[in-house]
Amino acid sequence: MQIEMPNLIRVYKKHLSSRLENLALNKGDFYYDASVVDTIGAFVYKQSPIEGIENVDLGVFVNLWFTEDSSK
Repeated sequence: MQIEMPNLIRVYKKHLSSRLENLALNKGDFYYDASVVDTIGAFVYKQSPIEGIENVDLGVFVNLWFTEDSSK
């Protein structure tokens, strides 16, 4: 079964596990930019697969990029 890839941009890391679990998606690789001092306050600014464009299988691994820079 496939779903449209949801938008995870601006989701804080502390809320991510439950959000992915509810969507039947898995955590892939996490990347942090230089602004991240405390990962708890970090939020997603980029994701792969891309939201809204790609349909993905349930259980797919989602790679996420995090920042604490609100201008991103």
